[in-house]
Amino acid sequence: MDLVERARTTPVDKLCATISLPLCYDARHPVCGSLPIALSLHAIETMPLFLFEWAFRLVKSNMEQLYREAADTGWSDGQKREEMREENGRYLIATARQNDSDIPIGFLFFTFVMEESNDGEDRELGEAPVVYCMELQLEPEYRGLGLGEHMMHLMEEVGRAATMRKAMLTVFKRNTRAVSFYYRIGYKPDAISPSESLPPIEAGYFSYEILCKVLR
Repeated sequence: MDLVERARTTPVDKLCATISLPLCYDARHPVCGSLPIALSLHAIETMPLFLFEWAFRLVKSNMEQLYREAADTGWSDGQKREEMREENGRYLIATARQNDSDIPIGFLFFTFVMEESNDGEDRELGEAPVVYCMELQLEPEYRGLGLGEHMMHLMEEVGRAATMRKAMLTVFKRNTRAVSFYYRIGYKPDAISPSESLPPIEAGYFSYEILCKVLR
């Protein structure tokens, strides 16, 4: 069994056992003050439907306009739903306690894949085992608290424990806040990103960058 298949078939509870960082986060909210946040990991096949529907609505609210403005993408509810139901998908869900209820406030959707890779020790093989961040989304009022960075570090820990070579993601170039965030936490354009693999004029036609962080 190869590394990616082994990671994909590892039960969620065993993935959680590989994480040394806490599955919680103590935030300082400008309105709420101290805000304890709990995190839980779900496989897509067992994640409650209401959480999936909330996650889809959040992506649509946060990202639809960027997709529609990009000449090389466009937006489709059906296509995005299908992508978010990737059979090997894992969802890291952040919840905050409000009025005696646990309210979802953000999520990170990731999967394990063999991805094209043309740099470092992967050059000869042309591919590498990767933990791929498909979505990182927060409710607007919970941005800027450090939660997104904590969730990315949790995903990276899972990737290292599963012996993934890299963590990767795709980001719209026009989403400058997200681009700055990923650069700040150690991501850089991958060798297969348009800006790295194509002449500047051709790369300019692409709306996105593919970023990576080497994990081992």
